[in-house]
Amino acid sequence: MGVILVMLACKGFEPGLVATHGSGEYKYHPGLNTTEKAFCAQTGFHCAENPLECFSWYPWDGKNEFWLVEPKGDIDDDGKKISCTELFLVARLNEMRFLRFVQAYLLGHPECEESWTHKSSGPIHVYKGKNISAAGKLGDYILFINTFMKGMAASTIIHVDGKKYMPDTMYTIGRDGKVYEKE
Repeated sequence: MGVILVMLACKGFEPGLVATHGSGEYKYHPGLNTTEKAFCAQTGFHCAENPLECFSWYPWDGKNEFWLVEPKGDIDDDGKKISCTELFLVARLNEMRFLRFVQAYLLGHPECEESWTHKSSGPIHVYKGKNISAAGKLGDYILFINTFMKGMAASTIIHVDGKKYMPDTMYTIGRDGKVYEKE
């Protein structure tokens, strides 16, 4: 029995699965979408291996949509963007699912984005680095990736819901992966 490899990526859209960045407007649909040529930043369907790259084109504003996608067919990858001739829209991502995909990507690519400690769009906040702590507003989702020596990391996602995690309260994550209120 052979091994089947599947590449997963993320794509942002305006409401109704409409993409307007690039050459014109294109309306996607769930499932398989096809086109003839793929060349990054020029032709084909574009998506990003690092889901945070989607924020370069589409903010998380409560209207735009973010999808888990599978690029297929002829694929061109420039290291930031993927262009392909076939794009399978797998599932729409809510905040928690999106952050789980970000978490898996960043933990699998520890060298990624060494120059930042905080990325955000709307209610989505991603903190990565040593001794990370953060507070959020009611409704925010916070992904912590606290890095330690020798490539070790602890990570978790919290939802500032006003019950378990309170607004405007600083939290951090320990080596054990547990969330602690920072005093």
